[in-house]
Amino acid sequence: MKIVRHHFPQIIKDNEEGYLSFLEAIINSIDIHGAVEVTYKPTGYLVRVAPSHPSYLEVLFKSIKVFHNYLGIVVEFSKSIKSSSTITFIITNN
Repeated sequence: MKIVRHHFPQIIKDNEEGYLSFLEAIINSIDIHGAVEVTYKPTGYLVRVAPSHPSYLEVLFKSIKVFHNYLGIVVEFSKSIKSSSTITFIITNN
């Protein structure tokens, strides 16, 4: 599993790179064949996680939620997680 990045600047901050590495590790520990897309926007990040099988959806969602709560990062999840079988969330810059 690899994170596909869109519209990232040439040089990103170490904290952002660390965050993406931890996110990749968490998702990879649950679903090694899943797909992740991260889109950089001036207002924050748009992240889309597509598990390889719908059975991973709930475990991934719970793990991602716990990870962000542990770091104190406010995440706005999409309301169509179950219907689309993907986890989409936005992290805004403060």
